Amino acid sequence: MGLGAGNTLYYECFSGISGDMHLGALIDLGVPLEHLRAELGKLELVNEFELVAEPDSKMVISGS
Repeated sequence: MGLGAGNTLYYECFSGISGDMHLGALIDLGVPLEHLRAELGKLELVNEFELVAEPDSKMVISGS
């Protein structure tokens, strides 16, 4: 999957969105986990977090 310019994602977060929800949505849309790790690695917080993604399901709702 290419991540070039022209790809646009719009959120309608009338009650907000957490960081983990945002990252899970990106992964479910096809953004490679390694791409997110590489981009987040550019922050000076690399030792402050661990990025782990796994599928989950509760009732009829599923996501990462």
